[in-house]
Formats: sequence, structure tokens, C-alpha cells
Amino acid sequence: MKRTESTRQRILDSALQLFNASGTASVSTNHVAAEAGLSVGNLYYHYKSKQQIIRALFDQNEAEVLSALAPPSDRPLNIDDLELMMKANFQILWKYRFLYRELVALLIEDPELATSFRDLRHRGFSNFERLLQFFAASGVLRPIEDPEELSRLTHLCWLISEFYISYVESGLGLLQTVEGEGWQEKGLALLRHVIEPYLPPDPESP
Repeated sequence: MKRTESTRQRILDSALQLFNASGTASVSTNHVAAEAGLSVGNLYYHYKSKQQIIRALFDQNEAEVLSALAPPSDRPLNIDDLELMMKANFQILWKYRFLYRELVALLIEDPELATSFRDLRHRGFSNFERLLQFFAASGVLRPIEDPEELSRLTHLCWLISEFYISYVESGLGLLQTVEGEGWQEKGLALLRHVIEPYLPPDPESP
């Protein structure tokens, strides 16, 4: 069982690297098998198609996002948690950048993936709203009692997170060329700008 899980993960890791570098359209299962050091038959034993590999990477991405945004269970949230979660979110965006770069095309091509994505977006949106409420309850953010205001804030943070990589890539070419040029910090600055009005006043400020 462990060997099977290890092989499946090797396939996913290889596919992720190739999809990020070249896009899904130009990468075949033959390419993924070669990158993983497997025969094509061995790859098909674990994944029947490229679509199955993409779906598995989508599920893996979701699990990492949920883990990164899970509030601690043994203490209240603090401002450092907010910063760490925002940074972790952008690191995951970068890790799975092909998904966000090709999101619309992938959803059109694969109805099963589209259904999963709609479910994920619904769950993720609700979870993020609750997370903002947790930050407010901990005093990190001011209370947001108006449901419409909370929804708008959630939408703004969600849109920046989900589409920022596509925005950067459309203006600057392949993301590999801007990896070291502060693109992540610029995205974080946008999120901070959106959230800043909801931070409580600094008690030490005059």
C-alpha cells in the first residue's frame, strides 16, 4: 500500500512540475510517465487519464488550502496568524499555479472537475467567512455584524487570491520570470489593503 501511495504521489509531483512549466495542453501522460520514471502502463494503473491526474491535483490543492487556513484549536487567533495564513495561501497558489492559470479552460473541458470546483468554491467561501468571523471574535478584526459587508470583504479577498496569478501572468508573461521580483509581496499588499480598514485602532497610537 505504501509503495502504491508513493508511486501515485510521484506521478502527481511530476505532473505538477510539467503542468506548471508547460501547461496542461502540451503535456501528455507519456510525458508525465517519463518524468516520473515509470512506464505508461504503470501510470495508467494508477490514473486512467490526464483528467484524473488534474482532478487529483485539484483535490490535493484543496486539502492544502484547508490545512493552511485552519484556525488553531487551543488558543485565540492573533494578527500573526492572519499574516501567516495570507502568506501560506499565496505559496499554495504558486505551487498549483497551472490550476489558476488555466481554470476556465479546465472547467469547460472536464464537467466532473467543474462540479467539484463549484462545491469547493461554495465550501471555501463559507469557511473563509467563518474564518473572518473567528478573527473578529479574537479581536484581530473589528466586529463585522452586517452580513452583506462580511460577504463583500470575503469576495474581495477571494478574488484577489484566486485570480492574482492570472493577473500577474497576463501582464508580465510566464510567472517563472517574476518569481523573484516580489509578485507574492505585491499580492499580500493588496490583501492587507483590503483588510486594513477592518483592523481595530492601535491602542498605542495617539
